[in-house]
Amino acid sequence: MLPQDINELDLKGFKDFLETLTEEEMKELRFSEAMLLVEKISDLFDSMRDEIDIEDAIELYERGMELLMLCREKLAVVQNKKAEIDKKYHDLMNG
Repeated sequence: MLPQDINELDLKGFKDFLETLTEEEMKELRFSEAMLLVEKISDLFDSMRDEIDIEDAIELYERGMELLMLCREKLAVVQNKKAEIDKKYHDLMNG
């Protein structure tokens, strides 16, 4: 789903990619893909701090927050799944 050259995209190319990313496509991202996008946003802020327009910055910030919330949701699902597995194991060993 992510372009293979995601780290090679300039600000405009990356912003264009994020704008075309639908909410459904975002939900289908793997955790590692979402984090890669967050890291790219962070890198752009670090490397272009004095050059980035405020409008671009706020759009990137908003998309970054959406991605971080998605990652948080994915982590919660994994934690719940792990707890279920641990309970089944515990029940098996003590049953």
